[in-house]
Parts: sequence; structure tokens; C-alpha cells
Amino acid sequence: DNALALYYAALTTKMQGSYKEAIPMFRRFGKIYKEADAQKMKKWARIEIDGCNFAINEAKPDPFVKLTHLDKNINSNYGDLAPALREGVLYFASINSDTVLMMKADKSDYKKENNLMKMYTSKVDGDTYSEKEQVKTFSESGKHISNPSFNEDGKKFFYTICDGALMHPDCRIYMSEMNGTEWGEGKALNDEINLKGFTNTQPWYAKTPAGDVLYFVSNREGGKGGLDIWASAVNRKGEFGTPKNVGGKINTDRDEVTPFYDSKTSTFYFSSNGWISMGGQDIFKSQADASGKYNNTAENLGAPFNSSCDDNYFRFGKSGEEGYLASNRPGIFSVRRKTCCYDIFSFKYDRRFF
Repeated sequence: DNALALYYAALTTKMQGSYKEAIPMFRRFGKIYKEADAQKMKKWARIEIDGCNFAINEAKPDPFVKLTHLDKNINSNYGDLAPALREGVLYFASINSDTVLMMKADKSDYKKENNLMKMYTSKVDGDTYSEKEQVKTFSESGKHISNPSFNEDGKKFFYTICDGALMHPDCRIYMSEMNGTEWGEGKALNDEINLKGFTNTQPWYAKTPAGDVLYFVSNREGGKGGLDIWASAVNRKGEFGTPKNVGGKINTDRDEVTPFYDSKTSTFYFSSNGWISMGGQDIFKSQADASGKYNNTAENLGAPFNSSCDDNYFRFGKSGEEGYLASNRPGIFSVRRKTCCYDIFSFKYDRRFF
């Protein structure tokens, strides 16, 4: 009577890593589902089957990549995400609690301080991280503070202030500039970027062959569906232009999130559950041409970057051989369940064998 339940049962099975068991469930769903959105849902089921087969073939992690779960100086028992490195200091967002957080069924008490995401920093010395400290400059009572990123010289700081329950927030993008050795007061970006009535989040400022660009995520109208990645060209005066959807080589009718652009290789990284994935959201990359357009099909990074769970916030650190990502894969710190929340991981490429 409720065939859609079979789709979500199959998706749950896939995200537990039981790929061979999930495939016939998706196939059966494709045969019996007859509702008005059948064409879309059957397409999604086919993509998930392709994802299962991809995961079976890619289950063995790349031997030249070392993935490290960061310790309790960074990760807590709840969400830790959005890592961004600046001058030897790791900025990130966290719900820093070691006790079980309780919330009413209607989420009406989400504004309690211990339920809110806040900004933290940790000094990095090799593989050692100092105990996290809250960045109180950007704290705001009753709201989530998250998604730090910087421009290339590290003098502009972008972040989001979000209102609403954590899984369905209403976010706006802010920018702060360095004033001597302190960050100045953050100011909301223009109304074209922070379009009223939609969420606008996860900013990433980048130098591209086509000029400076602010990438961000929004569910505004004119996209491909769900959350899409948008780009705003930045002129020499630092003014942000009208955002444009980055297009169908990146965005799908599902969710694309956590954009990151590597200016050294002109490679764009993002996470999505709309392309062929090993789990829910996987990390992908796409090469940009000189005009800033993406003409290649998104490439899945495979294991160990991706898992049967959600993997996002891929970032390089000081070089193209090490960096960070966030994941809720088994092994995280949690007082709830083994895939409760995101933790931050570091990675290193061992290029000596290439």
C-alpha cells in the first residue's frame, strides 16, 4: 500500500553498506511504484542501483590515502563540520556537548544554547591539534553559526548565521574583514545572495581563471531541484554580482552541497546525493575550463573519501596532498548511535608511489 516505503528501506540498506541486498529492493520498487512522480523516483532508484554497483567495485580504499579521525580536541559527541584552515589555525563548527541532548518532538526548543552550532578554532602543529576554543566574536544567541571560509589572502572571513532546527535551517551568508589582528563585525551580503524566503549557506570564495567567485548553496527558484550550488562573480571593488546556477554538470534534481574550489588545479569539489554514490552524499570533483564552466561529468572520489554514509566538506589544507572532510560514518564519537552526527577527518596523500 505504501510502495515509497520500499524505496527508503532500500536506501537505508544501501547506507548501511549492504549493497547486494539493496539492489533487488530498488529493482522491485521500480516495478511496483505507480504514483504521479514515478518517472522521477524510478530514475533515482536506477541511480542508487548504479551507486551500489560502484560501491561494490570501489569498496577497497585507495592505498595511497591515509584518513585520520581527529581526536576529542576537535570532535565532540555531536556535529562537528565545516573545517577551514587559515595560517595554522583550523576553524570549524560544532555542537560541543558530551551529554545526551534532548529536544521536543516539535523541535520548539532548538534555540537552547547547547542545541546550537557554534564556531571554534584549534591551533594545528603537524598532526597535533590544541583544545578547541569558541570564536565568540561571531556568536549570536539562539542561532547556529557555521560554515567558515576565507578568501585567498585570509583577510576576508565568510560564514553563515542560521535560524531554525539544525536539519532545516534558514541561513544567511555574512562576511567579516580582518582589522589589525582582530575580525571586524560581520555584515550580511547583499539581498541577491541572501535571497529572502530561501536558505543561502556554505560559502566558498575562490580565485578562478574567470576571476574571483563566491560559491554558495541555495534552494532558491531557478535551480535544478533541491539544494543547488550557485556562483556570484566578484568585481575588483569586491562587489558581488547576480548569482548564477553553476549548471547541470554539477547540479542535479537532488542536493548538491559544500562547494570547494582548488585554484592550483582549477578543480571543483562538492558533495551530492544526485550522482552515482557509495552512500548518501558522496564527494565529487569536476574540472573547470578557462571560462569557469564545467564541461566534464562529475567524478566520484571513491574510498576512503566516501563511505556508505554521508561525506562532505572536502577541503585541501596547505597543499594539495593533505586536507579535511566531514563524515558520519561508523567510528565517530557519539552518545546516540554509530552514525548520529558528523565528525571531522584529516587526509593525506602519499604521492611517493605515484
